[in-house]
Amino acid sequence: MYSICFTIAGVIFSILLFIIYSFKTNFSISENKIYHSIIITTIITGLIEIYSFILVKNNIPENSNLYLFALKFLFLGFVTWLYLFTLYTVIVTLKLKDKDNDKYRIILVISSIIFTILSIITIILPISINKVGDLLLPTGSGVEVIYLLAVLCFVIMIISIISNHRELKNKKYYPVYFLLVILGIMILIQKIFPDLLLINFSLSIIIYIMYFTIENPDIKLSKELKYTKELLNKRNELASNTINNLIISIKEPLTEIANFSNKKINKNNISLSLEEIKELQKTTLSLVDKVNKVMDITRIESSDYSIKERKYQTSNLIDNIKGILEKNNIEVNYEISTLPKVLYGSDINIVQTFSYLVDFISKNFENYTLSIKISNLLVRNKCHLKFSLVVDSKYNNLDMYEKDNKYTLSNKSIEYEIYEKLIDLQRGHNFISKDGSKVIFEFSLYQRQEEVKEINDNEEIEYFDASDKNVLVALNSHNDIRNLSELLMNYNVNITTAGSVNELNELLSSNKTFDLVFLSEHIYGIDNYDIKNTNDFKKAINKLSLVAGYKLEIVLVTLNDYQKENIEYLTLPISKTKLDDILVKYLNED
Repeated sequence: MYSICFTIAGVIFSILLFIIYSFKTNFSISENKIYHSIIITTIITGLIEIYSFILVKNNIPENSNLYLFALKFLFLGFVTWLYLFTLYTVIVTLKLKDKDNDKYRIILVISSIIFTILSIITIILPISINKVGDLLLPTGSGVEVIYLLAVLCFVIMIISIISNHRELKNKKYYPVYFLLVILGIMILIQKIFPDLLLINFSLSIIIYIMYFTIENPDIKLSKELKYTKELLNKRNELASNTINNLIISIKEPLTEIANFSNKKINKNNISLSLEEIKELQKTTLSLVDKVNKVMDITRIESSDYSIKERKYQTSNLIDNIKGILEKNNIEVNYEISTLPKVLYGSDINIVQTFSYLVDFISKNFENYTLSIKISNLLVRNKCHLKFSLVVDSKYNNLDMYEKDNKYTLSNKSIEYEIYEKLIDLQRGHNFISKDGSKVIFEFSLYQRQEEVKEINDNEEIEYFDASDKNVLVALNSHNDIRNLSELLMNYNVNITTAGSVNELNELLSSNKTFDLVFLSEHIYGIDNYDIKNTNDFKKAINKLSLVAGYKLEIVLVTLNDYQKENIEYLTLPISKTKLDDILVKYLNED
């Protein structure tokens, strides 16, 4: 009778806690939801235990199906509680709070399967009741499984703590250790003294301790507000530093521009004036570059910035990376593994990421040699792209410190800040390591592999003469421009090329007219020409036709299949027969 009083008290405490917790403002995170489920499970198991006691007191035979049925559900409640508490401990100790976390998902799936199996076993295994004096003691394989399960859960929780002990030195995790001790003592006492009905009361005590330590919504809210404040302060500091760096960096070029504007052109020395104008152009371009970088980091920091993914050719990606290095007059040793022909991801952002890292290297190293290794690892349909830039120099301006066998930069410039932000947005990883005079920058990104249809072009083509026709090839890859131009030469057509939006608009607004335009589905630097369907395609044609002043005939050059969209297009790699059909349609008047 005294034992059941403990159970009744535990149920009352648990119900009061449930009411208090439900009316408090809580965060919608995994550990909060699990804790809420633990409270509900504690209440249910307590009520079932009280119900079993009432059955006995009303002279219901101890081996009756009614009583055994209640016991089965009581033990099922204990199994559920152990599962939830173990899951909670693992999530807290391993800090798996993000539902996008792969570890979280794996643990949740595996634990759910194990829990389902154990629940079925608990219901199936036999339980018998032995009457010892006035005591009714449940025995059998079903009871022994519960104790074994309790020990197993206890061991799992201990392992999760030990495996992450370095991260759990903080005082806020001390309640977790205390709770495990209480749970272990409770299991031991119940095993030694089976006549004491202390399990449910002990569970109630545990959830109360959890509430007043690690699960108090007020404490969590305070911590979250503190974290948010620190984050905002950090962002404000970053923004302030960015503005200060911008002011410092643009002061010199603006002074040069101002000084030049006050100068009079030396008519007697035109060549000197031309040199000064060239230097002014360089200064202006440098100023524009700095402003663009500030705009980039502002856009990246904003919540509406997103990574745009698409199909792309890896050969074009490599060409664009090489183009960045050639533009900066950097000599490079390349080591490029065989890559899939086509990937799905954000090649634009990869090039952008690469560009900012190269800018950072060029500003912080002197008299250096650069080696670049690009490799990949294919896992199912995912391609793990890895970029390694090895900078060999005795002189650098880096302030690096080592922590946990990892190197971190203290003096991060705006270029490196943007570089890290872009990698984070693409859910990639970046590392810095050292090897003597060499500093190695590595970053890796996951891209999806796409299949490429092989083209059979064995059919003989009768090339016609189109020497009086003008064709504009506006593609974002020099490799694609070259390949298409070589095929067009067979028709003696007059070819004009454009590798950017600015070049495209300049050519269209010139006096020259074009009979046919080959246009990339995507052109770097503009989103208006991101064509996805018939309506977007028509809008793009109308915009470009307004620039040209006449109706343009445009053929898309793309990796995608637009057959259903009723769009005139060429797929990459280009088929000679398909190209011939298009040229006959638009250029062959005969």
